[in-house]
Amino acid sequence: MQLAGVHCALCQKNVLVDSDATWCARCATVLHCKCLAAAGGTCPVCRAPYDQPERHFVFSQECPECFEPNNPSQPHCTACAASTRWDNQAAFDTFLAHLKETARLYLLRGLAELTFAALCLVALIAMFTEAPRFGFVGAVVVALIFFSADGISCLLYSRQVRKFR
Repeated sequence: MQLAGVHCALCQKNVLVDSDATWCARCATVLHCKCLAAAGGTCPVCRAPYDQPERHFVFSQECPECFEPNNPSQPHCTACAASTRWDNQAAFDTFLAHLKETARLYLLRGLAELTFAALCLVALIAMFTEAPRFGFVGAVVVALIFFSADGISCLLYSRQVRKFR
């Protein structure tokens, strides 16, 4: 959760640095750590004992950007510095749903590009049954190579994203 720039619920002053503040996991109220200690560890909004957000953190098994393993669990990927921590299970589930949709879109894109590559191949074969025009043949060959490579790349990426946990 981004804390810098948010008002503390107790003193109403802006949080300047994330490390100076925390939030109640029950109601997401942002508080300066010093203000929370002065309030006796009770959240001013939900009036319950402060619930540490760290107890609810969820870590992915791998990085969502570079797919490197996240073992032992770290808040950021050691390879690319992408975030591998979510504030709670609901936030992680929302992210997983987003990734599932992303994987579906990459699958559709890959299939569409491979279909177009197949059409380019058919057009190329058809051109050689007649007198070929080499400028047009070159363009079809380039399209065939591009769409084949990108389509396969999209399918592989879709598969990798679908396996993310």
